[in-house]
Amino acid sequence: MAIKDTKTLGTILKDLVQQSNAHSRRLRMLEDRAGVMMTRTEAVEDAHHLQQKKGEQLAAEAAGRMKQLEGRVAELEKGMQEMVNEVKKLPTGTQVRELENLIQIFNPLKSQFVTREEIDVLLAEKLRRRI
Repeated sequence: MAIKDTKTLGTILKDLVQQSNAHSRRLRMLEDRAGVMMTRTEAVEDAHHLQQKKGEQLAAEAAGRMKQLEGRVAELEKGMQEMVNEVKKLPTGTQVRELENLIQIFNPLKSQFVTREEIDVLLAEKLRRRI
């Protein structure tokens, strides 16, 4: 029985060694996979940080552009208000027509001026007709 026990013990040890070797291989494979996953995770994190920095930079640039545009809009509004004020000072259509009429009345080329003697004669004639 001692020989049988030795064979059995040898077989058991052999099985244990094989199982231990199989577990070691699996453990190494898992460690390798974990290492690969860690490398990939670090690469993703690095890419994320780069993208985040780029996003922050773009946001800062956009904010700067917005300030510039706000300044331009303010300048345009100021200019437009000045133009409105100037337009308000311009004469209206009615005022322009009145000026045209006054100019036509006092136009020396179209107007006929009367001398004092002519007025005196015209008044005297009107007075004689009334009497």
